[in-house]
Amino acid sequence: MNSNSLSAFSQSKKLASPYIIAPTEKVAERYGVSELEELEYAALEIARTKSEQEHYPIIATFDCADLIVADVREVEPGIIDGTFLLLWEDLIAIYRITDEDEELEWYDVSEYFLLLEKASE
Repeated sequence: MNSNSLSAFSQSKKLASPYIIAPTEKVAERYGVSELEELEYAALEIARTKSEQEHYPIIATFDCADLIVADVREVEPGIIDGTFLLLWEDLIAIYRITDEDEELEWYDVSEYFLLLEKASE
């Protein structure tokens, strides 16, 4: 997402998305990981790659345990197409891509305004 999308999401508390990136079994197989933390990190790397390709500098991560899904398909390992309604209350953290070779900048949900300030600089 970009800063305008994040700002709109912070106000409406809802975000429609045509896909999500999830730590699926196919991700575990592709990256050869079995621990949940490693699996989540692999999914985050997939999200980073996709975001960089689409020129979106922000990655939002959610707790999707209660997400109700229908008519979805995993088009690539971890990339799930469908129609998703994501809620602000399920937002766990926000990451900012600063440079290809840099670590992602992590922001707590309560700090989203700091990320918006940096994006406007």
